[in-house]
Amino acid sequence: MHNFFLLIYQYIRQNKQFSWLLIIAIIGLFAFLASRIGFEEDITRLIPNSESSEITQKVLKTVSFSDKIVINISNQGEDPDTLTAYAETYIDSVETHLSEFVQKIQGKVADDNIMQLYDFVYDHLPFFMTTDDYEKIAQKINTDSIRKILENNYKTLISPAGLVTKKYIVNDPLSLTPIGLQKLAQLQLGDNYDLYNSFLITKDRKNLLLFLTPTLATNETAKNTVFVEKLKRITASLNTKYKGQAEASLFGATLYAVANAKQIKKDIQLTVSIAMSILLLILIFFYRKLTIPLIIFTPTIFGGIVAIAFLYLLKGEISAISLGIGSVLLGITLDYSLHILTHFRNNNNVTELYKDVAMPILMSSLTTAIAFLCLVFVKSEALNDLGIFAAISVVGASIFALIFIPQVYHFSEKNVIKRKTYIDRASQIDFHKSKLLISGITIVFIIALFLFHKVGFSTDLNTMNYQPIALIEAENDLDRINNNKAKTIYLVSYGASVNEALNANNKLYEILEQKKKNQQIINYSSIGGVVLSQEVQQEKIKLWNDFWTTNRKDSIQTFLKREGSIIGFKPETFSRFYTTLDTQVIPIDFAVYKEIKELYLDEFITDKDNFATVVSAIKTLHEGADIISASVSNTANTVIIDRKQLNETLLGNLKNDFNSLIGYSLIAVVVLLLIFYRDAMLTLLTALPIAITWVITLGVMKILAIDFNIFNVIISTFIFGLGVDYSIFITNGLIKEHTYKIKELPTYKTSIILSVITTILGVGVLVFAKHPALRSISIVSLIGILSAVLVSFTIQPMLFRTLISARSEKGFSPLRIRQTLWSIFSFGYFSIGGFIISVLSSLIIPWFPARKEKKMKIFHTVISGLMGSVLYSNPYVKKRIVNTENEDFKKQCIIVANHASFLDILSIGMLHPKLIYLVKDWVYNNPVFGKAAKLAGFYPVSSGIEGGVMHLKEKVAQGYSLIAFPEGSRTNTAKMSRFHKGAFYLAQELNLDILPVIIHGNAHVSPKGDFIIHDGTIHVKILPRIIAVNDIYGTEYVQRTKKISSYFKEQYSLIQEEVENVDYYKKALLNNYRYKSCFTEIKKDFTIHKNKYYKAATHIHKKSRVLYYGDTYGQFLIYLSFKKPYAKLKGILQGKEEVLLASNCYSSIRNKIDFVSIEDLTSEKFNVLLLDTTTPIQPQLLETLITEDIKCIIVFSEENGFSANITAMFRVADQEFGLTILNRIS
Repeated sequence: MHNFFLLIYQYIRQNKQFSWLLIIAIIGLFAFLASRIGFEEDITRLIPNSESSEITQKVLKTVSFSDKIVINISNQGEDPDTLTAYAETYIDSVETHLSEFVQKIQGKVADDNIMQLYDFVYDHLPFFMTTDDYEKIAQKINTDSIRKILENNYKTLISPAGLVTKKYIVNDPLSLTPIGLQKLAQLQLGDNYDLYNSFLITKDRKNLLLFLTPTLATNETAKNTVFVEKLKRITASLNTKYKGQAEASLFGATLYAVANAKQIKKDIQLTVSIAMSILLLILIFFYRKLTIPLIIFTPTIFGGIVAIAFLYLLKGEISAISLGIGSVLLGITLDYSLHILTHFRNNNNVTELYKDVAMPILMSSLTTAIAFLCLVFVKSEALNDLGIFAAISVVGASIFALIFIPQVYHFSEKNVIKRKTYIDRASQIDFHKSKLLISGITIVFIIALFLFHKVGFSTDLNTMNYQPIALIEAENDLDRINNNKAKTIYLVSYGASVNEALNANNKLYEILEQKKKNQQIINYSSIGGVVLSQEVQQEKIKLWNDFWTTNRKDSIQTFLKREGSIIGFKPETFSRFYTTLDTQVIPIDFAVYKEIKELYLDEFITDKDNFATVVSAIKTLHEGADIISASVSNTANTVIIDRKQLNETLLGNLKNDFNSLIGYSLIAVVVLLLIFYRDAMLTLLTALPIAITWVITLGVMKILAIDFNIFNVIISTFIFGLGVDYSIFITNGLIKEHTYKIKELPTYKTSIILSVITTILGVGVLVFAKHPALRSISIVSLIGILSAVLVSFTIQPMLFRTLISARSEKGFSPLRIRQTLWSIFSFGYFSIGGFIISVLSSLIIPWFPARKEKKMKIFHTVISGLMGSVLYSNPYVKKRIVNTENEDFKKQCIIVANHASFLDILSIGMLHPKLIYLVKDWVYNNPVFGKAAKLAGFYPVSSGIEGGVMHLKEKVAQGYSLIAFPEGSRTNTAKMSRFHKGAFYLAQELNLDILPVIIHGNAHVSPKGDFIIHDGTIHVKILPRIIAVNDIYGTEYVQRTKKISSYFKEQYSLIQEEVENVDYYKKALLNNYRYKSCFTEIKKDFTIHKNKYYKAATHIHKKSRVLYYGDTYGQFLIYLSFKKPYAKLKGILQGKEEVLLASNCYSSIRNKIDFVSIEDLTSEKFNVLLLDTTTPIQPQLLETLITEDIKCIIVFSEENGFSANITAMFRVADQEFGLTILNRIS
């Protein structure tokens, strides 16, 4: 990948004018597309969708619950006229100065509106009557009642009040209209108000309320700020004018929005401006370049423009909320610039720069992008936009940074070494070596494991709002006036049309009326008894017609005329009433209702985009609110809008979605890391710190009692992205250190430290903000970022070095996940089994009712079975036992075997149960299986074999054979050590046959000192017995030791030739280069040249002294160390990096292979020269390499030719697989 960017770099350098014009044109195109995008400012797009929440969001978009501004005028005296005077003045001032900002003012009722309302009710009496009302009317129209009503009406008419009431009495002699007017009382939620001088004032005459409906939406804070400031000035002016008499306070969502916007602006201007100034100074000082801020931020800006352009092409618009949050998340793209600049600053070599950063930056940006793209699984339009925006941004910024920065950032070579800042010094600290720091992080992590899942999610948005004291006091005062100790719950009926919504609301009205009668709710406000759907109107008409039958109407009319004439009324006095009763009732349209101003239907009913809503409200006790909500929630086409419950439901969904999101993101990151690294261990070492960071972050949040909320939970994706970035770069830095064994990690840590400083100054500084939301975002960011950097600087290097680097330095293969887990299982199984056998044997065998011989037979059988089962517990290790002589171990003997692995003991022990080991003291003293070893009769040979002859003779007499490893101890490689005489001495003293058993493969499957069981094959070959009287190998044990040792090694070589095919050492070879940058190259090289390797090895004697010269990574010499463990190997590699890489391979350390550069070649004697280079070798160098001791030259490349005097000294012995074998002419 680095070659691709290097080619682009070189092309731009060679074609500057054209390239920069092309870059500017591309930027211009994206900028043009981005400029055409539309912005959606609907905050409900942030709320996750579901079948229920989609309706809820639709309702929230349609209905406006709190857009009004309440002017609460309080009476500081006793005269209520002061309140009305203040209110008149206030209305005049608003209408004069704020007409462009105020849509309407409510609170004053005009007289003509009251008459209009009365006439409407009278003209449509059937629609205001209920079954209960008809029962009351039935009682009212008996003769006595009507006579009494008429008498009272007559007295009223002849009184002075008759001038006002005449119309009402004449039109409605039975006072039916007041019954209908009572339904209007259901429009108000409380009963603490009266109408005084056409104004709505409290019954105690202490407060008057006015309601302003702003022209602008609540979220238009810029224009609303001007409006609110002017409104406050009017209020302050009138408060001064009426000082001591009346005073007004303001409350409303618009005021809160403006206060929050101003506070956010103030916080950001104060904190971020200072922080950014400091940050810019740090960056300029660190990189020694004034234009560095422009260089750093350009890729970020480019990424943002590209993302907006793509969103324009995809959707045409973007959520403004998404763009706002996304701009914060874009801070992660600054890391890419910082990584490039820091590596360039420390090296100033473009080729090395791209080698070091191209792949990790692309890995980081793609994994972060995939994590952000997981937001598309959240059912929220705004978060979907955010995911797409952030994903495209980080990828675009990373690619542009890799192309742009190397072109524009240059500095003097002489300053490279001199620049050592505090940041450089901090990056040199080996934090992973601090036991105190590691212990502290471990303790916090363990505590966090029990707490991280308990972090709460705050659904109370009030805690996230900045609440000025004045608004809090105004709200408390309104609660006092409205007796708001009760809880208010809004109910919204909805439908595709107004009539459908009204129909649902009418049904809801009946439920609310019943609940009030049953005292389940305190009160309710609804138009359900006033504004009716067409269907309900038809029902009302039927009730009217059923009640006012022709007989009843005629009877009433006759009675009124007769009794009225007696009292003094003319027969035609109530003719309007008679007409009303006789008039055919027909349903009315909603438009007729809307004409009645005092119904304020705009406050209850909305109709937008084929979706209509009708709002009702109930008051209930707080403790019973949930029960009431649950009982009403099943009502068809009705949504409950309880602020607390709504927040819990909608934001609770957001919490659940984000819990899933973190899981999706981690899975996506792991999959991408697997694709990039192609190794489970590197993926684990990169992903594990991310998971640890997340656990610690949540744990610390729980300890500090910090909850997630709608703001900081989104910013957590930013933390996750930074954690991914840090982990990937630390892993790549560790890989480079592991590859070359040079201290390269500080460069990566420097860029991370700069990233941390950038983030803390950019976001963390908001911890000093007064706005709760900003402070919340800042605190969570600080906890997350500090956790991420501490874990990546300590735990990650510690794990990498423990599992990979430190093992290589000790001569062991780096760990792999599957092999490690199987090894732990196998050795754990052996340890537990051995311990159980030890304990049970010491407890059961002494008192078990059987002969000792039988008990020991059972005991040895169990031990042998355990040993065999341990070997067969690992399916990746093949076992092959060759017993051509059909050895049955019936005749006692002493088994001698080579010893290079702990598994040798198990390999021999599983052959037959009646075996006695000659062991070292540590076996006896082992707490796991020591007691079992003693009980089984194993003999410790540390103090000499002579003292144990009698004990072993007794065991042989009991039918047991002996096992001895004549090498004495395990070897580090497959190379066999000198055989000691002890085993052969015992064979002679006890007159035992010697049974040679060759074990092949254990040295590589489980090397000495290592607990890992590698994949491979264990061959156990039982050779023919050497009977005690056989004198072919000598008669004395000293002679037999030497000859049998030689025989053993010959047989071992034959097995090597038989089983070690071309692929046998493939895994062992590749493990040397695993987790190194050249691994893929080595793997490919071996696949192509494995036959060449195998053939070359056959031409090298097992004890040859080999000098290797090549332009490779030394892979053949490492391969040769497996094939020829007795050979002395030295490699001359052309590049210093190649020397470092090869020297740092674990087999180089374990097998003592010496890799040097040509300058470090010493005057050692070698008899085989390997030439493995495609580059022509200079004659002078060739003469240096080909000394008189060189007997054989193996040339790996056909392209290399030799001078005449060299070809005169050597002849071609063989040519195959591209190899040329030259032997010296004797």
